[in-house]
Amino acid sequence: MGWMFSFDGRCARGGWLLAYLVAILLAITVVLYPVGIWVLFAVSAQRWHDLGASGWWSLISLIPLGGLVMFVMMAFVPGQDGDNQYGLYADRR
Repeated sequence: MGWMFSFDGRCARGGWLLAYLVAILLAITVVLYPVGIWVLFAVSAQRWHDLGASGWWSLISLIPLGGLVMFVMMAFVPGQDGDNQYGLYADRR
C-alpha cells in the first residue's frame, strides 16, 4: 500500500484503477480529503511513468474536462512494453 503514496516507479492499469477507487473513497470523507488527493496524484504520476511520460502530466486533471480525458486514457491505454527510464517492466502492480 506504500506504493500508493510514492511518485516513483510505474503503475499498470489495474493497480491504477484500484488506487483511484481507494483515493475517491478517501476523498469523500472531509478529514481524509488531502490524503485522497495525494494518492490520486501519486498513482497518476506512476501511470504516466508506465506510459513513458513525465508525471507532471497528472496536472492535466485540473483542467476542466482534462480529468475525464485523463481517466479514459489511463484506463484504456496500455503501458510501454519493457523497461523505461522510470522503472522496470517487471514492476507490475
